[in-house]
Amino acid sequence: MALNIQKLKEFQLELEAREREHITNEVIGFLKSEFFEKNLIQKKSKKAEKPSPRVLNNWEKEGLIDGIDTNEGKFRTFNKFQAIWIEIVSELRKFGYGLEKIKLIRETLFEVGKTKFSKFEFGLIQSILGEPMLLIIDSNGKLDLFSLDYYKDVLHTLSPHLMFNLLKLAQSEFPNNKFDSLQNLNNLQNITENEMKLLYMIRTGEYESIKIKMSEGEVLLVEATERVPIAEKISKIINQSKYQDIEIKTQNGEIVYIRRTEKIKIQQ
Repeated sequence: MALNIQKLKEFQLELEAREREHITNEVIGFLKSEFFEKNLIQKKSKKAEKPSPRVLNNWEKEGLIDGIDTNEGKFRTFNKFQAIWIEIVSELRKFGYGLEKIKLIRETLFEVGKTKFSKFEFGLIQSILGEPMLLIIDSNGKLDLFSLDYYKDVLHTLSPHLMFNLLKLAQSEFPNNKFDSLQNLNNLQNITENEMKLLYMIRTGEYESIKIKMSEGEVLLVEATERVPIAEKISKIINQSKYQDIEIKTQNGEIVYIRRTEKIKIQQ
């Protein structure tokens, strides 16, 4: 069945309006922050299993995926968002979705609306920090984001579709995740942007250690330490955060490891 482009655009506007109703300024601030950029847009995926280079080249040529970074060894690298989207594309292809239909799905899912971030970014962050979101895609390419509870309520009204649990997809990108921790925050209505950063650090398990300094029951400062890939340029590491300590260990003139401790003030 041919896609109705006009209906797809109308749905896009409807979804944007619905999102704006319940996305707080704090969530918007987090999604537009340097912290978000550094941890999810710039940070490379650790996943090794990917479609073949020939398939990836074809998907890139057809506009299904973004241009892919290639390091000096000619190995392809992906950021976490790219890796999760490629996994979704792989599943869509298995279920017979054509390249043109997937391209339109991608345009809807990744288009940056008035909120200045995409539905895909919002859905993943909502899943990682609060309530798991489901990406629903029907046979015509129409998509939506549902919470688990809402999906159960409307399931009987939906046409045949594929369902992707964004939290499940994120698990492979965060092998040390603690997604079972602090599950009662749901839609992040009552926490600050900096508290979201702390929640991200705890739930993703991306940091080696987290120190929390408190006063009278209130969190004042968080110090989170992570090991940085040796290949990273020191100048880039220095510019990644306003408040940080950097430890560089050398042996026989060679850098053995780099650790970076980021400091985040929770109470302003």
